[in-house]
Amino acid sequence: MNRREFLNSATAIGAAALTTCCQRGFQTKSLPLVESGRAALIMAESEGMPAATHFIAVMEQLTNRKLEIQSGNLPGGNRTAVVIGDIQTNGIVRELAGARASKMTPQGILLSTMSYQGQSVLLLAGGSPAATPGAVGELLNFHLDAAPDRATVPELDLVDNPVLPYRIFWNWDHSTIWVRGVPGEQDHGCMNPYMKQAKDYLNDYRRIADFMGEHKLNGLIIWGFLRDSHGGIATSKELVEYASARGVHVLPGVGSSDYGGFYYEGNNRFNVPTWVAQNRIGLRFLGDDGKRLKDAICASQPENQKWLREGAEWLFTEFPRLGGANLENGDWMACQCDDCKRNRRLPGNDPNYYYDMMATQLPIMEVAQRFNPKGWMTYATYTGFNSEELWKLAPWRAAANTSSHPSVPKFVSRYPDTAICQWTYTYMVDGWGREPEAQVRKKWPSGLKPPTKHSIGLLHQGSQWTRSPDIWWTKSARGDDTGQRYVDISELIRYTCTRCAEEGLEGLEIQGEVSDDSPANELNYLAFEEFTWHPRLSMDDFVKNRLSPIYGSHEDAQRFIKMVRSTERSLPSLLKDLHQADEISNNRQFNSRQRQRWANLRCELARRISLL
Repeated sequence: MNRREFLNSATAIGAAALTTCCQRGFQTKSLPLVESGRAALIMAESEGMPAATHFIAVMEQLTNRKLEIQSGNLPGGNRTAVVIGDIQTNGIVRELAGARASKMTPQGILLSTMSYQGQSVLLLAGGSPAATPGAVGELLNFHLDAAPDRATVPELDLVDNPVLPYRIFWNWDHSTIWVRGVPGEQDHGCMNPYMKQAKDYLNDYRRIADFMGEHKLNGLIIWGFLRDSHGGIATSKELVEYASARGVHVLPGVGSSDYGGFYYEGNNRFNVPTWVAQNRIGLRFLGDDGKRLKDAICASQPENQKWLREGAEWLFTEFPRLGGANLENGDWMACQCDDCKRNRRLPGNDPNYYYDMMATQLPIMEVAQRFNPKGWMTYATYTGFNSEELWKLAPWRAAANTSSHPSVPKFVSRYPDTAICQWTYTYMVDGWGREPEAQVRKKWPSGLKPPTKHSIGLLHQGSQWTRSPDIWWTKSARGDDTGQRYVDISELIRYTCTRCAEEGLEGLEIQGEVSDDSPANELNYLAFEEFTWHPRLSMDDFVKNRLSPIYGSHEDAQRFIKMVRSTERSLPSLLKDLHQADEISNNRQFNSRQRQRWANLRCELARRISLL
């Protein structure tokens, strides 16, 4: 069943524990969690506490009831227990999971209702501590019927495992806005200064970590991770601890030549501008114009290689719970000094910027294997892996001679087997839904796989980096052209995930800078969740089975998507949609989260009207 397995177990739940409820016209058996005079007891141990406290907070939001939590053995009796934890560290969870545990990967989840020694139990379990928040989120978003003073769940016996193990947000710190209305907000740009305060940095990323944990997304790349202007080491340590407890791997953006080094901005030895300013000029990157750069290092100098190793050791020692790193050398940057030119001509090296990438990143990779062996060490090639992309900046391209290039770059054999190559999917899937399907599929033909052992990819669509001239409302309130930053790309995400699964790639990165308060962005994030777990499902499946409980019903989901995607510029039509969104946002038949999503759509429609 598309990796989502409903098991018809005879021991699932005792009949005495069931009530019958009617939800929007359908009669089903259900287990009450909140009812008049009674509420379930939450059971969790230390590893499951972050997920359990999040569950309690959302339940209070939905039902106006604060549930009690305790640890230890199940108390028995006639009070429903919600057991939250993982099968690796929690013996009670492992016992309740029984044979189902063997069906779970470390990233898998289990939701099951049962009767245990006469007590009604709802089990929300992860295959590891990192997966537990996703089990809680699966229930809250897709299987819970809740209203003030009432909450029920249907009979459940669900085991689910993701197809794509790497599900990553890629963010700049300066343009991440998850807590809105804060002075210093920026919604476009690259390498900008950070204009908000340290507490805002933490508030934004705590909200992101909560959302990602709830929606089974597990990697967060942050460029600008370390800056003096948002608290430096202490603030970022707090962020890493918070995200890690919610199953999110924090991957700092590390510039191995350009892009700041290990400490993006500030007076720190492992900041590139600081390092080169204090040392001989020959350590600096030599540009095509013959000038030495003040913010990038030469790949071939032994002092720089030593500095890279020391910086990696410092980073992974200072932040022992880091989830890995995201390495970039600098977009297509190749140092023009004599040493680098000579090294690029050596038989074992690539003749273009791939050499600089490899030479500056292998020292970091080697140290990471010793100090953070489980970390996700990702690195960006800035290209796709089709023939047009792979060698687009090689010397023979300039000479119009494409016959002499090797089929596989030399760097592929030089990186450790544990390294995760970040390809650029952007151009390989560009045009999907806009150009003829056959034409788009030629960019990534069936059977085309990357040469690297572990491969993921980055989509620029759905961000400021991709323009949408046919969509009139992409400007921000400040008048900036934000490209596709607030545009729905859910169908492109589906297609990209499908191609990844078909060719054996392991993950996807999209930008996650915009809060889920933005309707189009939340829709993208929900598609990202669903299709990284179940890439072979159709968009119709997604709308019917996943978005229906998110927006109220199947009909409501279709209506919501139509409004989000509309490019209508007529004021009467926009006002009609706004009034409809407003009406639904005040409809008490919807729960508070559903109403909030319609209120968010009302705000988005009002924003579009303001741009007329």
